[in-house]
Amino acid sequence: MRNSNEHPVLVTGATGFVGAWIVHDLLEAGHRVHATVRDLSRSKRLRPLEDFAADSPGTLEWFQADLTRPGSFRRALSGCRRVIHVASPFLLSAGNPKRDLWKPAVEGTRTLLTDVNASDSVERVVITSSVAAMAGDNADFSGPLTPDDWNTSSTLDHQPYAFSKVEAERLAWEMASEQAQWSLATINPSLVLGPGFAGATESGSFELISNLMSGRFAMGVPHFPIGTVDVRDVAAAHIAAAFSTASGRFIAHSQTKTLADMARVLLEQRPDLPLSARTLPTWLLWLVGPAADPSLTRRMIRRNFGHPFDADTSQTRAQLGVAFRDTRGALAAMAQQLTH
Repeated sequence: MRNSNEHPVLVTGATGFVGAWIVHDLLEAGHRVHATVRDLSRSKRLRPLEDFAADSPGTLEWFQADLTRPGSFRRALSGCRRVIHVASPFLLSAGNPKRDLWKPAVEGTRTLLTDVNASDSVERVVITSSVAAMAGDNADFSGPLTPDDWNTSSTLDHQPYAFSKVEAERLAWEMASEQAQWSLATINPSLVLGPGFAGATESGSFELISNLMSGRFAMGVPHFPIGTVDVRDVAAAHIAAAFSTASGRFIAHSQTKTLADMARVLLEQRPDLPLSARTLPTWLLWLVGPAADPSLTRRMIRRNFGHPFDADTSQTRAQLGVAFRDTRGALAAMAQQLTH
């Protein structure tokens, strides 16, 4: 356990799916945490972590910060040596991808790191990126993803979430290379699954599982292999990186699961769900998918459905000491939270 009187750790996006578990684990380990949120008036979102902090060996202090407002993080950064930047939207679809995804991801990274550069205390920055910054489509690679891979296929019109992540991460590495005060590490998770610290959260992960449970897939699911990882392991990777001197990109990935695999786990928890684990033929989705769901373009189908996914986590396991658990339990926990 660490002394709670040491330099505070800044965590942005502290009430989000990943951010809340990072704050939880830091508090449990006795750290002082400076936590930022966009709106301090939303007290219901703050209360679960405040209640936990009251009985933990660590301390928690809240700060309001806007990803798109220059200087927004300066107060929160006061005295911090370590920064964990999690705040960035994960949406399955966006009405305006540049406004809703690209701007908060890229400009948010610029805002934070500009404020970090103005700080005299920060020595270490860890940023939540994604395997989407390494490959936008499953067809982009022929073997396991590695930390050397970069996504070159995504745009604002095709896989805009992935585009926002690769643009934000490239900016972070560029800004890191232009100074010598702080070192950078990125955590690149696959699809993050698991229980929300305070129940289901506003996250693309919960949206995906909710969609599976909603009846939209009562006739079957596409053959879509997706990398998965438990949110608690992702939190552990961020904290390990924050207190490490290892620089680089660290993949957080446990297992690849198809949507049919996920459906089977959900049906074990809730046999009454209007959900089928049957895999629908890709040719059928090619014909009718775009009409049923405009976001399901033929390019999306062609470059993802039926293509395998795998990722090399050897660097993460060796340098950060993270062991990744089976994600069946993470899926089961999400199903339970979504039905209570």
